Amino acid sequence: MKILLVEDDPVARTVLAKILAAHPDIRTTVAEDGEAAWNFLDDPHRTFDVVLLDLSLPKVDGFTVLERLRGNPLTREIDVVLCTAAHDRATVVRAVGLGVRHYLVKPCTEATVFAKLTQLGLGPKPTPPPAPAAVPPAEPAPVAAARAPAEPAAAPSA
Repeated sequence: MKILLVEDDPVARTVLAKILAAHPDIRTTVAEDGEAAWNFLDDPHRTFDVVLLDLSLPKVDGFTVLERLRGNPLTREIDVVLCTAAHDRATVVRAVGLGVRHYLVKPCTEATVFAKLTQLGLGPKPTPPPAPAAVPPAEPAPVAAARAPAEPAAAPSA
């Protein structure tokens, strides 16, 4: 899976990049501002399965990136997950109007990021459960020694 992570905050960017890097089937490209993000998205030699997009970005804001992305036939179908601290009604309504169906409120955890990617059908392949440990065959239960029935006690002689 190829993800474009667009985040200007160095701490949030580092945390999200580490979360994504922990899974070997995910390749992450990082953009620190909206202009760099659009340059990656507009490059016909690059493709992405999903964009994790902050809204508050320098140079070109996240909404402008989103508008350009939706306006370009080569990028309009890319799934976008907004990963932002902004979650007021006006922001959500505007995002939905631009085709965003997925929203994460920062700070994001590994669990919330991968739950969202799984909803998109793009999560990392699940790790198969470990094979059961080989169980040695059980030893037969010890057989109790057979006892002869007790003989009745002899009656005392008088």
